[in-house]
Amino acid sequence: MEIAKKIIYNQNQELRNHISQIDAFESLSLTIDLNDFEIPNFNLNEAELVKPIEAFLQPIQEFKNKPCLYFFEITDGNRKEIRTAYEKLNFNNKAALKKEDDKLLETNCLYLGKSQKGIIHRMKVHFGYKQTTEKGLQLLHWSKPLEMKLKIHIICFSKTSDFLLPMYEKTLNGELKPLIGYL
Repeated sequence: MEIAKKIIYNQNQELRNHISQIDAFESLSLTIDLNDFEIPNFNLNEAELVKPIEAFLQPIQEFKNKPCLYFFEITDGNRKEIRTAYEKLNFNNKAALKKEDDKLLETNCLYLGKSQKGIIHRMKVHFGYKQTTEKGLQLLHWSKPLEMKLKIHIICFSKTSDFLLPMYEKTLNGELKPLIGYL
């Protein structure tokens, strides 16, 4: 029994030390005008393919290789039309859709996600500039005809805080109630 108590005590002490090192977080919000982006042409090589999104991603570079939470806020747009357009997207790697209900259509959150160290990559997936099996919004493949305005909010944490991302994501999901993703 003493060995078990000692192990638990040491683990708890290690956890307390880890938590005491948690730093403050940084945040960034960017307005997205989908008309500024071209629908990706997958016949181009990778460098040419992602050129249209590179300028938009520049302010996010400082968060590269750091744990981040992010969410897309709908600042203008009909939620029902947005959901219907996304449902029609015929991609295997699109994010999950929650069961439709009237309360869900009141949300301002389109999507909530996290990235341990690949926020730039995740944005390329969400905008539709990556051919991948990863789940994502694929925004440019369905949203351009809609009169939708978005903001992306990114919250970046120190590397010592990465273990907290799932907890933060779960809590924010309950509060923001994203229209797409995270069941």
